[in-house]
Amino acid sequence: MQTLLALLAPALAGEPVPGPWHAVLAGPLGDVPFELSIETRGGARFATIHNGAERIERPLEVGADGSARIVFPHYDAWIAARVAEEGRALEGVWTRRGSDGHERTLPFRARAGAAPRFQPAADDDGAGAAAAATIVAGRWSLEFDGEPDPAVLILAATEDGVAGTVLTGTGDHRFLAGAFRSGRLRLSCFDGAHAYLYDARLQADGSLAGRFAAGARPERAWSARRDDDAAIPDPFARARWASEPGLLWIEGLDASGAPRSLAEALRGARALVVQIAGSWCPNCHDELAWLAPLAAELAPRGLATVTLGFEAAGDPERGLRQLARMRERHGATHAFLLAGVADKRSAAAALGTLDHLAAFPTLAILGADGAPLAVHSGFTGPAAGVEHERALRELRARIEAALAREAPPSAALELLVAEGLWRDERDRTFLELRRDGAQVRFIEREMHRFDGPTRAEPLAEGTVEAQGDVLWIGADAWQLDRRAQVALDPRDLSHRLVPAARGPFPRVGDGRSLADALDDPAAIVAGLAAPDPVLRRECAWFLATQIALASFLPPDYAPRADPASASALLPLLDDPDPLVRATACRGAGLLRLASAREPLARNAEHPFPAVAREARRALDALGPR
Repeated sequence: MQTLLALLAPALAGEPVPGPWHAVLAGPLGDVPFELSIETRGGARFATIHNGAERIERPLEVGADGSARIVFPHYDAWIAARVAEEGRALEGVWTRRGSDGHERTLPFRARAGAAPRFQPAADDDGAGAAAAATIVAGRWSLEFDGEPDPAVLILAATEDGVAGTVLTGTGDHRFLAGAFRSGRLRLSCFDGAHAYLYDARLQADGSLAGRFAAGARPERAWSARRDDDAAIPDPFARARWASEPGLLWIEGLDASGAPRSLAEALRGARALVVQIAGSWCPNCHDELAWLAPLAAELAPRGLATVTLGFEAAGDPERGLRQLARMRERHGATHAFLLAGVADKRSAAAALGTLDHLAAFPTLAILGADGAPLAVHSGFTGPAAGVEHERALRELRARIEAALAREAPPSAALELLVAEGLWRDERDRTFLELRRDGAQVRFIEREMHRFDGPTRAEPLAEGTVEAQGDVLWIGADAWQLDRRAQVALDPRDLSHRLVPAARGPFPRVGDGRSLADALDDPAAIVAGLAAPDPVLRRECAWFLATQIALASFLPPDYAPRADPASASALLPLLDDPDPLVRATACRGAGLLRLASAREPLARNAEHPFPAVAREARRALDALGPR
């Protein structure tokens, strides 16, 4: 009998009937309702989610076994349900794989037929929904318990209730819809990624007080008071982008899994827009819906655009797949790079230039020389109406201003030419730099060899390009640190150029004489604890290099560093500056410091690419435990 019922179940379930449906997700604060409509076109079924003015259409997959699925691939989310009651009911689960890689679920059910988004309460006074909504329509200053930053609640009366959104410093809560009846305000939104529910009561003093829940997270208290001047914090003042360490250090994986830097994206462009985002973030999708066509429009005028994606930890293949889905959804033609994991602190560390990341998304606008011109935290989406349009006008104006800005001549190139002759510390070659008309040319020659004849003819020659402090010398890209007067290869910290006239001794400052260089072993060790991170980095590089050289130089060579001071590098493996930390990792590997194994293992997972790369090289040098 049970087998017969199982065989008959699909037939009894039927097909989901076309027309309007009332759907809910069972959340921690109660049911999160939304409208759903089902239709068939060209033999295919579609389900459309309604949130106020928003319409989200997705294919409705119905199996012969009575199963039904609505998939939101760009959010890595889906509804899986069973068709019941001869096609008039759906029961199942909404699942979303979060930015941390874990799956979270809420029960889902839907019934065919039109119904109010929120059913009237037992104590409903019977007043019309539209008339009642005018009581709460307007602008409110909103506070969430435990949140220091203010938010803004915007409400408008509609024919069948209330619509609006909540603006926060990280982004808006998209299209909220609901009703105000008998002193109770209820609003909800479901977009495939978010399931928002607001439930509040109008207080005697005219304020609102209630609870809020997002998805499966615990509910929170909130309150609001009328305020026509309510505003969120200035989105252009919440985060600062520093010029150091430079765009050549900031990188991510392209669609093929190869590393690409922001300097490569900016090369030859007049301005660069960097979107810091994630496929899991609806506000990021809202921003990209505007940014993608703008990037394509302004590209012929010299705008370069990169979306740096921060996705679930430990699964780069999934991260690249989700970014590809995000790119495809918006028809974007600019570069997408997987840059790290979806955590604000980790993302800021991966960049190395932001003092902190206030929100996903964050948009940085940089000039042709890589100079930061503006950083915009969060995004005010289309649910905010005129606020949205105002935000887009200001963002576009700043991007247009960046395109119109003339980049100053490269000071890095001027320093390179002024010194004339540079030594490659890894490849043991000299680079001769000279002006040739409007160009700067280089010739690479072999240094004097002790193990055989020195090659007389050039090893390589060609032109030098510069953009800000980034130099392209032949096939190599270098980040010039003008304070230390060294050119660094971010993908190999043993690879650097120093002016041949002054030698490798650490020097930090504006002076150009040899007396400015540190050449005393005690001063080198003291420099490891200096407040200046550039001096710490240079002393760490020099100390490790000199100790390593001493092991195979002639016995009468007077070393510039005491081998016993190698352990002084260990504290720098936890240095707050990423370049100091990466340089210390390089030194620990060069000197085979067994006591550095544990901090190197931690640094091998560091978000900043150069730190992780140098730590892994060092661990390889140490060999198996």
